[in-house]
Amino acid sequence: MAERDGTVLNLGTATDRGSLMGVPTTSYVVSIAALLMPAPKALAYDLAEANGRVVAVGRAAYYGSAFGKHLTAPIIDLVSTPDRKGYWLIGADASVYPFGDAENEGGAGGRLRRDPVVAAATTPDGAGYWLVTVTGGVMSFGDARNYGSIRSPITGHAVAIVATTDGKGYWIAFRTGRVFNFGDARNYGSARPGNVRQLIVAMAAMPDGGGYWLAEANGNVLRFGDAVHLATFYPARAASLVVGLAVTPDGTGDWMAEQNGTVLSFGTATAHGALKGRAASSPVTSIAAMPVAPPPSLQYPHGSFGYDINWPQCSASGSSQTVALPGPPSYPSETIDYTVAVVGVDGWAVGKYNPCLQAEVRWAAKAQGTGGAPYDLYMFLNSPSSYDTIDQQGPAGTCSQLSAAAQPGCLAYNYGYNAAQAAVEYANSQSASSPVWWLDVENDLCGQYWSCNQALNSATIQGALDFLHARRLTAGIYSTSLQYQGITGGYVPPGPQVPIWVAGAYWTSPPYPSSFGYYPPSALAPYCSAKYAFAGGDTWLLQETPGPNNYPFDPDYAC
Repeated sequence: MAERDGTVLNLGTATDRGSLMGVPTTSYVVSIAALLMPAPKALAYDLAEANGRVVAVGRAAYYGSAFGKHLTAPIIDLVSTPDRKGYWLIGADASVYPFGDAENEGGAGGRLRRDPVVAAATTPDGAGYWLVTVTGGVMSFGDARNYGSIRSPITGHAVAIVATTDGKGYWIAFRTGRVFNFGDARNYGSARPGNVRQLIVAMAAMPDGGGYWLAEANGNVLRFGDAVHLATFYPARAASLVVGLAVTPDGTGDWMAEQNGTVLSFGTATAHGALKGRAASSPVTSIAAMPVAPPPSLQYPHGSFGYDINWPQCSASGSSQTVALPGPPSYPSETIDYTVAVVGVDGWAVGKYNPCLQAEVRWAAKAQGTGGAPYDLYMFLNSPSSYDTIDQQGPAGTCSQLSAAAQPGCLAYNYGYNAAQAAVEYANSQSASSPVWWLDVENDLCGQYWSCNQALNSATIQGALDFLHARRLTAGIYSTSLQYQGITGGYVPPGPQVPIWVAGAYWTSPPYPSSFGYYPPSALAPYCSAKYAFAGGDTWLLQETPGPNNYPFDPDYAC
């Protein structure tokens, strides 16, 4: 409601946007109208770890990571490009690793520094950036202009550099709470010693450049200038030190990342999850708000059914022909029409491939209603054994040339990478290809198919994922939460959420005949939720492993 003097009263769900009360006007207000505001772009967040790993949480956009690269120094910051279609990873040695639409405008890395880099900021057009060192020294690259550095050697420990909106200046914050301004950056104040309970760890600026926030290691946030009040979890005790602060574009919400991967959201910032308890592989060092990536177009339609088949459905051992498969014209064992179709490429070891793959792919290609993704492929994965030879050389190096301590990890990674390559090459030789590949990770009895070393098992899985990603394929994992935990200890692969295929769901009718008396498909909803998820993944498929009644096929349901 609007009053003649410009006062606006908000009632019900209407949000207070301010009024003219107390503002000089030349006349009186006669009307008010509601206008549609464009919805802010949905944002989630990427977390960077010291080892170069980038984890996209909440389906945030992911453009790559430096995980597995030889890093001279740890990664200390992740800086998104202005359009958020890419980012830079910044090393403490001043190395710069660009991903997505981020361009490499130069760096000074390659050797350890006496004054390591602690933070970075980008210019408004993304064609340049500044790096700031622990002593407050500034290095500029691309179209970033150097407006000055801290010259006093006794100033303290710098923790952040934040650019002004027009890129013609920047602020440098120190962990004592002191803020220095350069170029057109205005100084809105520093933290008084008595106001800082713990060391300052991060800084962010208001969108209009009229203020900024300083975040303490305990989660408390101090504001200066026109920076709005941000709710925080202080004085509640943080599980670990806060290391990063990301603010929504309108400055009304924020996310805080802790060193252990915990992420807390406040105000209008939406919670999307965290890495806490999900195997962060090294300390988290940075957080950046990123757009939510559009849902993949490779998923089967929600609620659709189908089957997965492999060499057991060949008509005989070594045969290129199949038994009667689900669907027309025979409909064996009361099977139904299918949309989901997943075909296995191999058995439990490299070299044992599906001899009737071509025939099964012809069956899979008849799946209906899949919107251009007629079938998926999957491969079994396991640990290398003493008689395997494909693990000796690969992206991790020639293992025999490494130290004894480094060789097991080298062999494990190379094995996964090379096994995936061999499976894809065999599939291609049989005229089988798919944009989606699943890694079958099961049988968690250590010493059988998998080693008793969960870190090495995780390296094998990561190697296979890396090969598939290098081929620009969508790579998912088939398992159960219990088996995956036993094999890997709960390893979360870096990058975007991995699609997962959850085994052991309820038997339902359909796809089983109604005469079996099983649950309706609505009972599957919990299996599609995070309750049964693993690997930090997003559940795409469920497998209803056949029960009694001699049902010969594995039915699958699309979440």
